[in-house]
Amino acid sequence: MLTYESTELTALADRLDARSQSIIDRTVTALHTDPCWEAYFAAHGETITEQDVGFHLDALSDALHETSLTQFLRYTHWAQTTLLSRGLSILQVAQQYTALGDAMLLEVTGDLTPALTYLDYGRRTLR
Repeated sequence: MLTYESTELTALADRLDARSQSIIDRTVTALHTDPCWEAYFAAHGETITEQDVGFHLDALSDALHETSLTQFLRYTHWAQTTLLSRGLSILQVAQQYTALGDAMLLEVTGDLTPALTYLDYGRRTLR
């Protein structure tokens, strides 16, 4: 069972929100250095990936504000269904979560353990 103080999670969500565009930009850049992403998404791919990652980050921040891993897992299920219907694979959705976590580590100060844990649980639910 995950137990974090709500004030700790709210402060973390606020730090993520404050650096959101930098986190998104870094995530998109990391994903699109992979030739498979470039080949798959072509010219407007970075814009689509930026939107997807922005939704992931917003959902993560909202779940942290609400201190609700369940909320983030529900979002992950919805995102998986939506992104798979657009032609992404489960692996690509997992790569988005991994790249998002990596970008957060580079862009945000302080303890990110709760956010990284939520992302990890999200990745584990992908199927």
